[in-house]
Formats: sequence, structure tokens, C-alpha cells
Amino acid sequence: MLKTPMNNHCIILVLALTILYGCTQEITTNTITNAQTDTITTSHEIEDRYIKYNEHDHTIKRIANKYSIDWTLVKAIIIKESHFDPNYISSTGAIGLMQLMPRKGSYFSDSYKGFTNARRQTRNKVGQRIYNGKKDIEWATQYRSELDSIFTKYKNDTSNLYSIDQRFNVSWNINSGVEQFANDFYYFKKRGHGTYGSRIYALAAYNAGRGAVVRSKENGKLDKIPINRQTELYVGLLERIYSELKLHEGLINETNDWVLKL
Repeated sequence: MLKTPMNNHCIILVLALTILYGCTQEITTNTITNAQTDTITTSHEIEDRYIKYNEHDHTIKRIANKYSIDWTLVKAIIIKESHFDPNYISSTGAIGLMQLMPRKGSYFSDSYKGFTNARRQTRNKVGQRIYNGKKDIEWATQYRSELDSIFTKYKNDTSNLYSIDQRFNVSWNINSGVEQFANDFYYFKKRGHGTYGSRIYALAAYNAGRGAVVRSKENGKLDKIPINRQTELYVGLLERIYSELKLHEGLINETNDWVLKL
């Protein structure tokens, strides 16, 4: 199959972001809420944990091999998505190591349906998406509250917890996330992109959705990273973490912990 070159804008963008991240000396003060303990973890503590963190490496390797995806790339996605917290619940209801939105095997409710319906609405004059009198973020907050309650009630009864929402199951979560990424990766391969381009577009799709990357179903040459700060930074950061993990067999060299500055 003829390999179409990656969109020049995307190549320049990813390289520039990677260089920018590598050169900056500014120390961020990001904080992460641990969904299980409700404690606040500083970015410094997270970086220390990532350097030698290998608790799930065996599971990651097994599942990544199943889908022919580099396991260190999967580990990089987990670092970015959940900071290795298997019970992390995002503000929009994504769960677990790979921050999965609801799918088969997940907990669905009227609040989640309200959220998805609200997201389909056109923004009003003040930029809000409203469905049945509630803004999308209000529907999402209600859904997240339901998930928090479920976890609190069943955190010591994983059999029931997993029966309600499989996304809390580490192995299931990784498998579903890698399957999603692999589907996008090989989809972009079939559209004529090389390994690097397919990886970049699949990462962008993991963050923003395939529809945000594919501009024309018929013409793969029009594929591009969405022009929004979140996805651009997401792809650049993941490339940086992935490169370090790949270089050191899945670990972060202590002298290069700058790659983990979120």
C-alpha cells in the first residue's frame, strides 16, 4: 500500500511540542485527586512514583502483545490518562487506568444519557450546551456523583463493583483501552499512513475521537491533528513520555524525570 506522508503541519507541531516540553525548566504545581482515598497527590509525588512504577507491567505487556501494540506506548497512555490510579473518575465519567468513557460493560444511567444528549446540542449565546434544562457539565457532574457512590459502596466487594461497571477492573480496563487504540492505529495504517503517522493520529483520536482527526472518509491525506490546545499538548506529551519509556525498557531514568512534568 502506498504510504502517504503525514500532514506537514502535524509533523512540525509534534516535533515543536516535544522540543518545547524538553526545554522548559518551569516546575508545574499540578495536583491530582485520588478517587479512592480523596487525598491530593502533588506532581512531584507522582513523578517519583512513575520513575520505577511497574506494578501492572506484566498485564500491560500481555494485552499490548495481543493487539500488536508497543507496551511502552500503552504505559505512556496510562501515565497521562490516570496517573496509574485504577479508580480515578474524571469530571465527565471516564474511569480507570486508561480513562474509558462508558461502553458495553459500563454503568449507564439517565444522567449519562442527558450528558451525551447535551453534548450534541448547539451552543447557546453564552457558549452553553443545554438539554432538558441542564447544562452538559451539570449532567456530567450528576453522572460522576453516581459513579462515586457506586465505588464507595462496593470498593471492598469487587465482584459486585465489576458487575456494575467493568471499567474498575484493571485488566478489563487496559484491554478495552488498548483495543480502542489499536483499532484506530490500524485504521490509520489502512488509510495509507506509516507507523509514526498512524501512532500520532491514533493518539489524537484517543483524546478527541476519530471523527476529529478524519476530515474525509475517502481521502487519508486530509487527516490531521485537531487544532485545539488540549489535543496538541496531549499528543506532544505522550510522545515525550513514550520515547523515554522505550529508551529505558519501560522505566523513567531518574535524571530524565523532566519528561513527567504535566
